[in-house]
Amino acid sequence: MKFVLALLFAAALASPAAAAPSFADDLRQCKEGATPKERAEGCAAAIEWGELQGDALAAAFSQYGLALFDSGEHVRALAAVTEAMRINPLASRYTWLRGLMHYQLQDCAQAQPDFDRALALGDTQAQTYFYRGSCYEKEGAARALVDFETAIRLAPEMPDAYFGRAAALAQLGRTAEALASADAGVAIAPDKPQSYVARAGIHIALENTTLAKADLAQALTLDSEFVPALSGLAELTYKDGQVDAALGYYDRIVKAEPENSGALNNRCYLLAEIGRLDEALKDCEASIAITANEINLDSRGFVHLKRGDFTAALADFDAALVKDAKLPSSLYGRGIARIRLGQTAEGQADLAAATALDAEIAAFYDKNGLKP
Repeated sequence: MKFVLALLFAAALASPAAAAPSFADDLRQCKEGATPKERAEGCAAAIEWGELQGDALAAAFSQYGLALFDSGEHVRALAAVTEAMRINPLASRYTWLRGLMHYQLQDCAQAQPDFDRALALGDTQAQTYFYRGSCYEKEGAARALVDFETAIRLAPEMPDAYFGRAAALAQLGRTAEALASADAGVAIAPDKPQSYVARAGIHIALENTTLAKADLAQALTLDSEFVPALSGLAELTYKDGQVDAALGYYDRIVKAEPENSGALNNRCYLLAEIGRLDEALKDCEASIAITANEINLDSRGFVHLKRGDFTAALADFDAALVKDAKLPSSLYGRGIARIRLGQTAEGQADLAAATALDAEIAAFYDKNGLKP
């Protein structure tokens, strides 16, 4: 037995050690890693070798940024792509990528200049014009229209460009042209539920909710649990006063996407309005556990207010106002909570500030049985 063990021990000593990763291995993982984390680690290691120079190094930083962005590390991702831009300032693709990251983070103030620069550097992608047009649309429909028209000319098969053009035309009051552009977008991709949701958005902008509902329903025939269509129908039915129907749509959304913080928050608010306060509080708690923001903190404050827990309501409204100091519903709700807790002067100041921002906020609280 001792002899056999000795042989095994000797064999173990003689077996080769695992080979250390090479530069080629790290570079391959940077490009082909199975997960964003693996790709990010590979890119960082490949850059660390010091073998890459010039645009090859810029490309590695770009890949690194993409992997970080996909991992949710947005600040580091933007920094990595900015380094790629510094290394090769004449390559439009890195500037475009940073613009796209800002766009996906809903930061058009940063995205638009990057798209401007990418185009100045020779970028000819239809997507670049589309994204920039989407940013312009928030401030100037005429400028947006030019970019959407250019995107369509460069890529006539891109349905989103037609929907973007339709939105700009609707803003400009060119209703017939807007509808024609939306129809063209649907014609390009009639089998995609996204097409009908996009056209529904145009109908909503043109204040035709009947056609909007029809398009959203059509989207659901293609995908019965398509969340954007369910969300649109929830909002429209709620506006029509059909609270039970709206709750039904939110139930379907939460079933399809249990981690949908926005849907949980909206269902919380609707439940609170109709007095199902325990269920509402549960939804608000779940929403905040996923992502705490001024909206769901405000909602939970509203629930606490209706439950008569003024201290908890005050804490939530305070937290919401830290994130958005001019949120009328939180200012008004905090005013009521403060008055109920004996802080009359502070509460009256909050009520005045809230009504100055939104003249209808008092009526909303009054409708819900919450008077100062």
